[in-house]
Amino acid sequence: MCARIINWCDVKLLTFIGFWLLLNFAVFGNGTEFVAIPAGSYQVTDGATKKIKLTVSVSEFLISKTEVTQKQFSQVIGYNPSYYKGDNRPVEQVSWWEAIRYCNLRSVNEDMEPCYNLSTGKCDFSKNAYRLPTEAEWSIAGSDVNKLDMEDIEKYANLGVADTTDSKGLMHLVSQKGTKEVSSYPANKFGLYDMCGNVWEWCYDYYNTLIDQPSPLINPTGPLWGPERVICGGCFVTTPRLLLDEHWRSITKAGRRSLRPDDKSLFTGFRICRSSLGRDKRQKKTYATEWFEPFNRIPKGLEGLGRLRSFLIDEQGSKISTVAQWQRQRRKLKEKWMKLLGAPTLRPPLPAAKLIKTFQEEYYTGKLMYLQTEPDDWMKILIMIPHKPIKSPTPVVISPYYDVDAPAGKNLGGQLYNPPSQMRSFCYLMVQQGYIGIAVQGNGMKQERYDEAVAHLKLKYPECTGLGKWVWNVHRLVDYLYTLPEVDHHNIGVVGHSYGGTMSLYAAALDDRITTVVDSEGAISFYFTNYYDYWYFGDYIRDIAKSTDQHELLALIAPRPFLLISGEWADGDKSWSHINAAREVYSLLSRPECIGMFNHRSGHSPTPEAFELLRDWFVRFLDVEMNTSLAQIDVDTSQGEKRIAANVNDASIYEVDVQAHIASRFEELSRWGSRMPRELIGNYKHLLRGQILDEMINKILLEQELQTFVKTPTEAQKSFLSLSLDEVRLALDACGQSFEGLVADDDQLTEFRKLFEAVFKDKLTVSVEEAKQYYDNNIDLFTAPQELSISHILIKPDINDPNTQIAKVKAKEKAEKLLEKLRAGADFAELAKLHSDCLSTGKIGGGYINRLRRHQKVPAFEDAAFELKDGEISDIVETEFGYHIIKLRARKPAEVDPFEQVKPKAVKTMRVLKIKKLAKEYINSIRDKAEIHLASEETQD
Repeated sequence: MCARIINWCDVKLLTFIGFWLLLNFAVFGNGTEFVAIPAGSYQVTDGATKKIKLTVSVSEFLISKTEVTQKQFSQVIGYNPSYYKGDNRPVEQVSWWEAIRYCNLRSVNEDMEPCYNLSTGKCDFSKNAYRLPTEAEWSIAGSDVNKLDMEDIEKYANLGVADTTDSKGLMHLVSQKGTKEVSSYPANKFGLYDMCGNVWEWCYDYYNTLIDQPSPLINPTGPLWGPERVICGGCFVTTPRLLLDEHWRSITKAGRRSLRPDDKSLFTGFRICRSSLGRDKRQKKTYATEWFEPFNRIPKGLEGLGRLRSFLIDEQGSKISTVAQWQRQRRKLKEKWMKLLGAPTLRPPLPAAKLIKTFQEEYYTGKLMYLQTEPDDWMKILIMIPHKPIKSPTPVVISPYYDVDAPAGKNLGGQLYNPPSQMRSFCYLMVQQGYIGIAVQGNGMKQERYDEAVAHLKLKYPECTGLGKWVWNVHRLVDYLYTLPEVDHHNIGVVGHSYGGTMSLYAAALDDRITTVVDSEGAISFYFTNYYDYWYFGDYIRDIAKSTDQHELLALIAPRPFLLISGEWADGDKSWSHINAAREVYSLLSRPECIGMFNHRSGHSPTPEAFELLRDWFVRFLDVEMNTSLAQIDVDTSQGEKRIAANVNDASIYEVDVQAHIASRFEELSRWGSRMPRELIGNYKHLLRGQILDEMINKILLEQELQTFVKTPTEAQKSFLSLSLDEVRLALDACGQSFEGLVADDDQLTEFRKLFEAVFKDKLTVSVEEAKQYYDNNIDLFTAPQELSISHILIKPDINDPNTQIAKVKAKEKAEKLLEKLRAGADFAELAKLHSDCLSTGKIGGGYINRLRRHQKVPAFEDAAFELKDGEISDIVETEFGYHIIKLRARKPAEVDPFEQVKPKAVKTMRVLKIKKLAKEYINSIRDKAEIHLASEETQD
C-alpha cells in the first residue's frame, strides 16, 4: 500500500512538472523565440564637426522575434494592462518602468541574474539576462525598415492611413481596428516581425535628438540622462510617409520618437533582447594588404632620400645589416639627441597629480588635473575615461596642444581654444571609440607666453631647450600613466597637430613606452618651419651638424607605428625623403608598413578624411581585437645545436638559453594580459632578444666579479657598511637584473653583499643637508591630506516597490522630515541608529564616519561634505545610493610633517637613490673593461 502511494505521488509530481515545463515552454520559449543578430555597424556624420564620418559598432545580441504579447506579459507580471485585448496581440499601455520590471521578473523566473537596478533604471550589460534593446541594437535589427517601398508598405506593416486629411479613417483605426496579432505580417531579413508598425517599442536609451552623436561609438547606450526614453518603429496609426518620405523623415527622424518613462500609451509596447556573452565584444576588423595604400602614395620621383644619408651606413662607412648592429647605432643616436635637447638637472619626482575638477560628459568622465613634472612645476592634463572602454585596462591616446581644451573639444577656460569644428579635437574623437584620451597642456603655455616660459626655463636650466623640457614632461606623464590601473601600459598612443605634432614626434622618439604615433603638420624637418625660435631650439640650432635632422627621430621611433598627416603647409611631398630614410630602418626590423604619410593637400588643418584615416591608424595598432595574446606565441626552446649567441670574457652564452628566457618573458607578459598585432611579434622577439642578451651579459659579468672578489678579498672588502639584504637586491635590480634570476641562494646573496659594500664604501652616507633638500623638493610626499569627521544618514528608496518613482519620492520625503528634526535640535546619532540605511555606519555606528578624505566616496557626497562648516548640516544630497544628510563634526586641515619627524624616511629614500646610481655606474664600468663579442645575426638565427 505504501509503495502504491509513493508511485501515485510520483505520477502526480511528474504530471505537475510536465505541466509546468509545458507552460514555461509556451510562455518563455525554448530559444526559438529569439534571433541572433550578428555584430554590425552603420555610419553617421559627427554632429559636432558636421564632417567626420563615425562608425557605430554593435556586438552580436539576441532579440525576440515578436513584440512581447499580452499572454507573456500577464504570465510574468500577473495583470494585462492592454486596451486592445488578445493573448497574441502585443502588450501596450505599459510604461518603460513596467517593461524593465518584466525583464527582471522573467530573468528571475528563469534563474538568471537580473540586468536592471529598479531604483535607478540602470542596466548592467555584462549580465546575460532579459533587457530592452538599445537604440543602436534596434537600429541594426530593424535596418531594413527604411528600405520598404511606400506602395508596398501595407503588405509588410500594420500602419495608419496614407491620407493625413482622413480624420475619420484615423479614428476608425483607434476605435475599431487597433493592434494585430504578432507575426501577422512577413518577417524582415533577420526573421523579426513587426519591426515597423503595430506598436512603438521601448528602447533602453534616454532620448537624444542628435542621432549623429551616439554615445559612445562602440555599443552605445545613449546619453547619461534625459527626461524621456526612446521608442522606435511606429504603430498602427502612424502615417507611412512620416516613416518613409525623405522630407518627413528628415523632420521626424524616421521611426524614432520619445516618451516619458512613466507614460503609458495604447500605441506603445516593447520587445526584449539579451546580450550574447562569450562572443566578440565588437565586430572584428580585418585588413587586406590594400589597407596601407592611402599611407603609401609616394609621388613619382620622390622615392629616394634626397640630401639625407642612409641610416644603414655607420660613421665608418660600414653597412648595418643586422638588428643587433642597428641597436648599437640606435643607442648612440638616442644619446646624441638627449644631449642636443638637454634636460632639467634634477632627479625626477615620483608620479603625483592634483585633481582640479571631475565632471561628467555623455561619452566620458573628465578629470582635470595638474601633474607634477618638477618639485615646483606642474603641467595641466585632462584625463577622459570613456564610460564604455573597448577593454580593461584600456589603451590610451595622448594629445598635446597649447592647452587641454582643443584636444578635448570642450571649453575649460584654457588658452587658444578651438571648437571641434576646427579639427583639433583628437581626444574627443578617440574617447568616442572607447579609448582613454589624455589632453596635455603643451610646454610653455602655462606661462604668460612662449617668451616668458623660455625665460623661466633658462633661468633654472641654461642648457635645456624648450623641446628638452617637453621630453622631460612627457616622461613624467607616462610615469604617471603607469600608476593608473585602468591604463593599458602596452598600448599608449600620441597624436598632435602643428605645435602638438612636433611634441608628439619628440615624445615618441625619446620615450619607448609610447607605442603608436600620429603627427599632423608638425614639420618633419628643421628646414620646414621655425625651429630656430627659442621655444624650440633657438640659436642653438645653428650649432647642430647639417646632417642632423628629424628623420633621425623617426628612426628612433622604429618599429613602432608612425603616421605623418601633411597638407602642403608645413609638411607635404617634400617630407617623403624623411619617411623613406626611416623606412629603411623599419624594413630592417621587418615592419615597412608601420610608417606612412597621408597628404590631404588642403593646407594646415586636417580634413575630415585625414581625421578618419588617423583614427583608423590608431584602431589598427591599438585595437585589442587585432592583437594576439603573448601566451599564444611559439618560441623555439629545443636544445638542438649549441649555437653561441655571445662570448663574455671567457664565458659563452648559448642561443638556446636566450630563447628559453624569451619564452619565459612572453609567459610573464601574457599573465598581465599583454597583447600585440601578430605581425609585430617577429620584430618584438628581435628587440626582446637584445634586451635579454644584455641582461645575461650583465649576469655573467657580476658573477665573474663576485668570483674574483671572493678569491682575493682585501681588507677594505672585508669591512661592512651595513647594507641590508633588501638594499643588495635593489642594487642587483639597478644593474639590470631581476633578483630571482640572478641569485641562486642566500649564501650567494651574502657574497654579493660583501661585494657591493666594498664597491660602495664611503659613498652611501646621507648628510642631514641632503635629506633636508630632498624633503624641501618633495614636500607633497610629507603632507597629510585634509580629513573630515562627519555624521551621516542615508535613506534608500524601497527596492521592492514596483513603482520606483514613487519609492524615490517617499524616500526623499522621509529624508526631508529627518532634516527638519535635525535642524530643530534632534540628536543626529539617535536618528541615524533609528533610520539610516547605511550598513557600515547607520544603525550600528550612529552614522559616524571618521577620517574621510577626498576620492573615497562618490563626488556629490564628497563635494557636499567638504563644503560644510564645522557643526553645519547639509541639505538633502542625492546620489545613486539614495538621499544623504551629512553633518560636519570636525575638520583636520592638511598638515606638513615637520622635517625632524620624517628625517629617517628622507634619509632612507636618499640612500636608496644613491644605491641605484652607484649600481648603474658600477655595471657600466665593468662592461667597459670586459671583452664582449656578439655573434652575427645569421649565427643567432
